[in-house]
Amino acid sequence: MSDEDEDIGVEAAVERVEAAHDRVDVAARGLSEDAFERAGKDVLAAHVETVQRVSQQVLYVALSGELPPEEEASPLPAERDALLARLKETLDSLYVHVREADPDEFAYVTWGEPGSSTNWRSWLISLEGEGARCAVALEGIDG
Repeated sequence: MSDEDEDIGVEAAVERVEAAHDRVDVAARGLSEDAFERAGKDVLAAHVETVQRVSQQVLYVALSGELPPEEEASPLPAERDALLARLKETLDSLYVHVREADPDEFAYVTWGEPGSSTNWRSWLISLEGEGARCAVALEGIDG
């Protein structure tokens, strides 16, 4: 993530994450049923799990300054439309909450791997890259 990325506002970050995930939606819907079942489902499900986890952490920290308690993720649906709906619901909830948050409050709260901990705004922006990587993976599936 560049220094420029860290300086963008919440609304700009949301727009970038939305654009990346629009591409995920198009790529997932563009797969044949066979290609989705063979490879796309696993790619999309892994992405939805990541987005759910990161989104929950971001919104908790943005609003309370604390990480959420560790919880087991709810099972994901197997159908393409249901997975995409879960992704959209997760992101829509995140967008509402981060728009309500003070962008500078709790910016000192960081988490992540040792040596690469970052704050909630940077984690929000990271979802753009996660979406782009998922879209590229889905677009690369034959069939």
